[in-house]
Amino acid sequence: MSIKSSDKILAVNGAIRKAIQKSGGDTVRVSLYVNSNEKLKDSTPILESFKDAAVLSSFETLPTQEQGNIIAHILEQDTDAKQVEKIVYYIEELASRSSH
Repeated sequence: MSIKSSDKILAVNGAIRKAIQKSGGDTVRVSLYVNSNEKLKDSTPILESFKDAAVLSSFETLPTQEQGNIIAHILEQDTDAKQVEKIVYYIEELASRSSH
């Protein structure tokens, strides 16, 4: 579950909970890593990320040229990791704009 400006809530299945000696409702720290060496080639996953972070509506209120500049800036990054960094950056920027 994605919660804007907060920790994320993920389900941990029973086998994993048993292995780490946790039960349902217990808090655990989970580290997620991007497992891809493939750069994004179009805006679809970027817009999905904005939607999941609840900032898509804020993005859509921007002028079309600014939207295009943001997408282009993300896509032109050298690596997939840098693209992810830019997506996170823009999510934070859009979230701060919508909170004003």
